[in-house]
Amino acid sequence: MLRDYLGSRTTGYVFATRNERPLRTNNTVKRHLWPALDKLGIPRCGLQAFRHGRVSFLVEHSVPMPTIRAWIGHGCDRMVEHYTHSRAEFHAGVLAKLPSMVVAARPFLVKKEAA
Repeated sequence: MLRDYLGSRTTGYVFATRNERPLRTNNTVKRHLWPALDKLGIPRCGLQAFRHGRVSFLVEHSVPMPTIRAWIGHGCDRMVEHYTHSRAEFHAGVLAKLPSMVVAARPFLVKKEAA
């Protein structure tokens, strides 16, 4: 698709305005992202929301922390934590595993009754 979009161009910006200038983030958000979000009934946000969503998805799917840090261009786990917004469904899935862990440990936790 990108090859078709670029055609025979070999220089310039991949995505540019009609005047061959670089796209401005705020114009892209206002003219394209917000109308799409409005149509879908999703609250308006900026492009940074995509970073937060991506990191949250990676964390929920157990991608190793060094890999996430490399992909987002940050060297510390604290920034990954900043970008992570776990969904209630994710927490529910984690919590659903806990009873089986507690049951498995129960024989070790229950004191034997005196005979």
